[in-house]
Amino acid sequence: MFVFMPTKISISWLFFALYFSVSVYSQTGSTTAKNGFYILPPDAQQKNVYWLEGEWAFYKSSYLIEKPEKAPDAYLIAPGWWNDIMVSPENPRAFGYGTFFVTIKGLQANKSYALKFNTAGCSMRAYVNGQFLGSQGSPGTSAQTTVPFYKPFVASFTSQADSAVVAVQVANYTHREGGMWYVTLFGEAEAVYKVENRLIFAESLLFGAFLIMAFYHLYLWWLRRRVRTPMYFGIFTLLLGTRILFTGEFLINTIIEVPWIWQVKADYISYFLTISFFCGFINSLYKQEYHRTVFPISVAIPILVSILVLFLPEWQTTKVITYMQIYTVIAGIYLIYVMGLAAIRNRDGAKLLVFGFVIFFLTIINDVLYHQDILKHSLNLFGAGLFTFVMMQAMALSIRFNNSFAQTENLTVELNYINRNLEKIVADRTNALTEANSILQEQNEEISQQKEELMVQRDEIEMQRDAAQFAHMQIVKQNQKITDSISYASRIQAAVVPPNQLMHQLFTNLVIYNKPKDIISGDFYWSKVIDGKIVLAVADSTGHGVPGAFMSLLGITMLAESVNQMKELKAGELLGVLRNKIIEALQQNNKTNMRDGMDVALLVIDHNEKIIQFSGAHNSLIIIRNNEILEFKGDAMPIGLMRNQMKRFTNHFIHYKENDKIYMFTDGYYDQIGGEQNRKFMKKNFKSLLLSMHQLPAIQQVKTLERTHLEWKEKNEQVDDVLVVGFSL
Repeated sequence: MFVFMPTKISISWLFFALYFSVSVYSQTGSTTAKNGFYILPPDAQQKNVYWLEGEWAFYKSSYLIEKPEKAPDAYLIAPGWWNDIMVSPENPRAFGYGTFFVTIKGLQANKSYALKFNTAGCSMRAYVNGQFLGSQGSPGTSAQTTVPFYKPFVASFTSQADSAVVAVQVANYTHREGGMWYVTLFGEAEAVYKVENRLIFAESLLFGAFLIMAFYHLYLWWLRRRVRTPMYFGIFTLLLGTRILFTGEFLINTIIEVPWIWQVKADYISYFLTISFFCGFINSLYKQEYHRTVFPISVAIPILVSILVLFLPEWQTTKVITYMQIYTVIAGIYLIYVMGLAAIRNRDGAKLLVFGFVIFFLTIINDVLYHQDILKHSLNLFGAGLFTFVMMQAMALSIRFNNSFAQTENLTVELNYINRNLEKIVADRTNALTEANSILQEQNEEISQQKEELMVQRDEIEMQRDAAQFAHMQIVKQNQKITDSISYASRIQAAVVPPNQLMHQLFTNLVIYNKPKDIISGDFYWSKVIDGKIVLAVADSTGHGVPGAFMSLLGITMLAESVNQMKELKAGELLGVLRNKIIEALQQNNKTNMRDGMDVALLVIDHNEKIIQFSGAHNSLIIIRNNEILEFKGDAMPIGLMRNQMKRFTNHFIHYKENDKIYMFTDGYYDQIGGEQNRKFMKKNFKSLLLSMHQLPAIQQVKTLERTHLEWKEKNEQVDDVLVVGFSL
């Protein structure tokens, strides 16, 4: 019971502090000042406390008690900063002074009202209808005559009419931002003093609760200094309690008046060091989740900045807070990640800490945005968030203690059992060891026998390995000879096709994409000039590799002979002559089953007449004209013997136009298997590809054909030789 008593007391204090800090503003009214006038609603309730927020009239560089008749220099939003009107090239630090006015209408005569003034940046004096109410520090007209100080106060007055003019003189020569930072509260005196008392009571309760939590955890650490978790959390809560004295109602000033610069430094340093010790607390709980490189960095940065704050001048000290607020958000996100990871891994109390810290972190973000004047209708929820987190932390520690107690009880029961049955346990263990030793001896004998058998098998395997290595070497040598022979055949094949220099002289913007399935190919192209006419053939021989290469050599030879024998070049007749020669050379007849041959697309180009003759054996011709595809299909007959299909080849006469794009190809490109569904590329997609790239330069067309083919094929094997020839007219 002793272990948990301080925690229960602290949680009770925190609960009451939470209740009072959240309920402080529960009875506030809602309206907004416009053009320096704040009009109470007609149905204003007696106990309402109003926020005097909105547009206050501001007179720059003037200390006034009564509102002048002249127009103000600006209407500034309060709460807020005056940087927009004060900052200039001559005054880049928002230094200066001025007077804020707001006229409250809708009062009852001869009634007691009160105003609660929170901290301003960074000194102020307040008046109502010319009557002095109080001050924070001493506003002046220069840095030498201005004394900054933070001390919220409440002042009451008795209304003489249905309106009252509130004047607030503000001076700032020390802070990066000046103006009326926080909202001024207004209402009947009893209601305002009640709010003031609740705020002081709530902060006092929080301060006391933090001290109890701090001393309790530090005492736990003193008892077990090997465990640093209580130390980190104790110092963390001690710093939080210290920071309460220097923020909000500035309780420290009820004990001793601390100079403004040390109020600011104490506020900042307690805030920065809180981050360091909280990181240490989380790291001590979840070392496996907290990266060991991140930990020293996350702890060192706030400590170094705290040391820097001790030596910085006044106005530079206030600039540090913005960067550390950004750092707080980053560190908080990382800590949520660490605790979330611990929760996923089911570490003790991690889920409770994640829940509590998320609530706590969100309240910190709320306070940061509130103090940055981004959330105007919020309030300080730090106490509420911390209450939730401390409660979750206490529950997490309780879980750890309970687990430790349960483990201790189990160990105690086991130890008592061992002590009572020690002799029997030793005898049982001895018998078990004797039996195990006998089994090990038998197994050792079996292992020795297996070892001898394995040695014999090893010798046999080594002999087989040597024989396999010798066979492998012979296969490698033979494969190298075959590869060398095929490579030589490839050079021979390349020598019989027209050279690139001749092809580029005959055809404009020439595109040749030739990708054999193996080293040598059954696909080939051939060209020759006869009587001023250009003959061009693109063929796909039966098979690929070595058989295809032999067939391509035969085709090139027979094609050259056929062209030389013809008196008048006609594409259809030329294919007929070629077919007869191939049938004769391969000795094909209806009695044999040999169906070898080739598919050919053949052109005879007459530039004088601007006519193309086309004839095809299975292969087609594509002409792209004005972004449209014209396809001329070849006859459904090969160059070779085919039963009942020995008709004449069709001779197409085509009048070409300038800028026509001509494409001849074999079926290897669009028969390639690939894509997400592992299917053929298809001729339809191939024609779309040609249409999309036909206006590109020749070298870009080749790259497009290659890239598209490889991307479609991916890891699949190339199914056939690929040949695409294109040019412009």
